[in-house]
Amino acid sequence: MSMSSTAAFEQICTIALQVQIPNMQSANNERSGKLLIACVRCQSRKARCDGKTPRCANCLTRHMDCQYPVARKSRGPGRKQVSRFLMHC
Repeated sequence: MSMSSTAAFEQICTIALQVQIPNMQSANNERSGKLLIACVRCQSRKARCDGKTPRCANCLTRHMDCQYPVARKSRGPGRKQVSRFLMHC
């Protein structure tokens, strides 16, 4: 390859990567199908919640009130943090 064809090839590859990366990321997000927070009713029924507000699809079809939890449960400190703390005591 000549110098100009190499530069053109690199430019084409760069453009192709810039176009493909966002598409791949959005495809991964769509495929995961997991919500961070489901409504209270879907959590109790262990049903898949679509997370829409003011009412998710499950609550809408059942003509129920749809409420989302106010705060997520937080985990305590990890094992490494606890062991570091205990070592300094």
